[in-house]
Amino acid sequence: MKKTYITPALFAIILLVLGSCEKKFKETSPLNLKVKMINPDVSDFVTLKTGQIYLSTFGITGDRKQGDDVLFMNNLPADSYADLKTETVSPAVNYSLPQGTYTNLVVNMGIKPKDSIGAIVLQGEYVEEEEGGEHEIHRFIFRYDPETLYSLNTTLLGEINVVSDQNTSANVILDVKYLFANISEQMWHSSHHIEIDGVETILINETENTTIYNLLISRLNAAFSAQVVQ
Repeated sequence: MKKTYITPALFAIILLVLGSCEKKFKETSPLNLKVKMINPDVSDFVTLKTGQIYLSTFGITGDRKQGDDVLFMNNLPADSYADLKTETVSPAVNYSLPQGTYTNLVVNMGIKPKDSIGAIVLQGEYVEEEEGGEHEIHRFIFRYDPETLYSLNTTLLGEINVVSDQNTSANVILDVKYLFANISEQMWHSSHHIEIDGVETILINETENTTIYNLLISRLNAAFSAQVVQ
């Protein structure tokens, strides 16, 4: 059998190529977190105006074809929050995501309540049609208190390619039309109103308007999704 010999020069070239490949897949892309709501016009009589989510942790779990898999989870500064209307997170959440082809990529976002405000606060308007065709606008506030970790798979539609010379965004999306889809006009009409800061309000939480609250929290997990885009 003929033997194959690797010369010192060829061996050096192999090491150089391997080292270059290893270095390549240690290069990273700047990653920032965005959180937003979509479909704020829930129906002809319900519209979402603003929303805040108070954040506790953020991380990424990813399986790469090249290089090591990615896993990190970090606590965020106290009072970190996302404004769903402006799609901004304060203070900004920035990381470095190793480049490569990801066959599985999960965005992990933890939330926790801020004082008595709640962990998720959504505010909107319910327009009630009165006799004679007149309309009355009522403010509503949905408050969700439990500390929760959302693990959102971003690769359900295929692989994700992350390139080091391009900025990457992890976008967490709350579909409020889906969230409120099961709340009928009759439920809004018969809801209990209280005064908050001098404004008559439909408060939806664990103790007020609990029928609506329970329907909302039953859909809350599925209302969240995530995308990683460059």
